[in-house]
Amino acid sequence: QADLDGGWYEFQPDYFGTAVFEGRSIPCISAKGQQVFHSGYELRDKDIHDLSILDAISKS
Repeated sequence: QADLDGGWYEFQPDYFGTAVFEGRSIPCISAKGQQVFHSGYELRDKDIHDLSILDAISKS
């Protein structure tokens, strides 16, 4: 993935996965990937909410 300063990011394969919805396999970002992508900036209320849901899911 290109960055805004002309560099490049290499994402780890476990940042991505699939989920099954109504019998179809859908590509998605893993919980780990979502946590990483919610870092490096000041979190908004929505981001804090999203991370709290990810945390709850990971404990179940």
